[in-house]
Amino acid sequence: MKVAGALKDAMTFLQKGQPDQALAICWDILKDQPDYVEALNLGGIASFQTGDLGQASAMLRKSLEHNSRDAEVFYNLGLIDVSREKLNEAADAFEAAIRIDPHHAGAYNNLANVRREQGQLDEAVDFYRQAIKYRPDYHLALENLGNLLLKLNQPEEARDAFVRLLEIIPPNAAILSNLGEALKSMEQFEDAATALGEAISLSPDTPDLHLELSMVFMEAGQLINAQAACKSAIRQAPDRAGLYFHHGNILYRLGYAEESEAAFLHALKIKPDFIECLKNLGNLYKELGSFDEAKACFRQVLDIEPDDIRIFLSLLDFKTMTGDDHNIRAMQGFLEKTGVSQTDRQSLYFNLAKSFDGLGDYDAAFENFQKGNAIKRGLLDYDIGADIAKMKQTAKVFSPDLLSQNTDGGDQSDIPIFIVGMPRSGTTLVEQIIATHPFVHGGGESEHLNELVSKIRSNKDKDRQYPDWVNDVDAKGLYDIGNAHVEALRLGAGETQRITDKMPGNFLYLGLIRLALPNAKIIHCIRDPMATCFSCYQKEFASPLGFSWDLAELGEYYQAYYELMAHWRDVLDDWILDVRYEQLVANQKDETQRLLDFCGLPWDDACLSFYKSKRLVKTSPQVRQPIYNNAVAHWRNYHKLLSPLSDALGSLAPKS
Repeated sequence: MKVAGALKDAMTFLQKGQPDQALAICWDILKDQPDYVEALNLGGIASFQTGDLGQASAMLRKSLEHNSRDAEVFYNLGLIDVSREKLNEAADAFEAAIRIDPHHAGAYNNLANVRREQGQLDEAVDFYRQAIKYRPDYHLALENLGNLLLKLNQPEEARDAFVRLLEIIPPNAAILSNLGEALKSMEQFEDAATALGEAISLSPDTPDLHLELSMVFMEAGQLINAQAACKSAIRQAPDRAGLYFHHGNILYRLGYAEESEAAFLHALKIKPDFIECLKNLGNLYKELGSFDEAKACFRQVLDIEPDDIRIFLSLLDFKTMTGDDHNIRAMQGFLEKTGVSQTDRQSLYFNLAKSFDGLGDYDAAFENFQKGNAIKRGLLDYDIGADIAKMKQTAKVFSPDLLSQNTDGGDQSDIPIFIVGMPRSGTTLVEQIIATHPFVHGGGESEHLNELVSKIRSNKDKDRQYPDWVNDVDAKGLYDIGNAHVEALRLGAGETQRITDKMPGNFLYLGLIRLALPNAKIIHCIRDPMATCFSCYQKEFASPLGFSWDLAELGEYYQAYYELMAHWRDVLDDWILDVRYEQLVANQKDETQRLLDFCGLPWDDACLSFYKSKRLVKTSPQVRQPIYNNAVAHWRNYHKLLSPLSDALGSLAPKS
């Protein structure tokens, strides 16, 4: 038998995908020459391809007994050990291959794969980079590196890997999708949408690509585009509950409550135990004032996941506590358990505090408020000095001269009604009263203006942030700011004469609003400083609100806010309407008339029955009830415990 020719034939069979024939030739050679290295090597590879991993490993290991300096044999042995799920042995084999051939790109790539599976992710990244170093066009290593960097939340480097990969290989929908994910993580939404659009052009019938594009549009705030992309996904996969769930979330963001409810219900029809959908539907019902339906959803969640602390607490919002309430004992029991997250512990303390407050045990309530706030404050990297400095700088920048020199610019729309003030100062109540009017759409707390302002930079100095770039904005720039915000408010509002924006923190931007939207209305909600600040301290806000979790910082922040509002009154004259919470509670009809007159709206009796409105209310369930005065002086039950707040408020604190 001519061994060389036989081995050549065996290799040909392997290359044609016929490993059985190749293996037969190798066995014929090994009958006469059982230690023939080349036959052992080819036989090992052929056995690997037939799926006989034990035999493949044995043949290669026998080959190494006769030639321990063959990097390819160690490399192939490593591949076999990976298939046998023997990761430590595989790593040893790939490392041996690298010791023999330090430039073996394949060994580095597969060693990286092993380390990734073993959870040694940083080491895996290093090995992928080594593979690419020695083979720059190694597309598998580039793809693996990009995917791992995405997992490690390093989107910039992941993007670079995917861009480089697409320069090497033909356009590929999966790679373009991953590139889109990296760009989305970098908040480069336009580029992410472009990448996903290219992926869809290559694979138009892949619903996940349409879903990913919808998610990009949603994060970019382009809700109409997000809805269109989601509908495309649904057309291709009408039986996927997750797509209807996502559509329901978009519709919720657009303010289409009935359509959002229908989408959630459709998802639950397909998948009745869809927990996240049940949660969102429950929250939707809660915000609509449909409390029985909300409770039913939350109970279904607890039937599936009885230890879901968040949903247990959501159900407590509907209860009135009694002296021996078992829910208090249940919350205390949760706190005694190990493994409860800090955020869940925080929520438990806040809810215990509310429970004790309802029972009139104010010392116990305050102790739990302190514990909940301390957890949240400890999780935040917040510098109150930076906020105070920003407010002082804002007053300095928006001088009378600046405001008087730019009286003819901006978007002339009179649609926006801004409702500003400190959180818990009555902004939700004021919006609910106005939004009950048939000519008004309640826009809720729009993040758009804050996001828009945070992205603007000076043309002269890209590092200058608000308010320092304001002097560099020309008339067109002011118009663009105003117009962009009006268009954002219009989303989901339909045809209406006025739209409210009740983001309280927009008080920081009143000068900019005056320049960009000179015909907008500004309503400033005011409440007793102690009542406002302690109400903030009692509230477990969903947003960070860094100043709200410490009594002294609350007082300092209120002082700075008070001084900025005094500045706005000086420079903006009668452009701002002050509405005092206490007066609104005491004299609802007259104050409502004053609000409507200021907004240029005719009287409508519905505004007195605001609590009957079925619009979404995301921040305060109290507006589902008629006005009551229980909260006006509730803080006085705690007055002996609030000295850090009253000291920080200084002259703004009540004398007694």
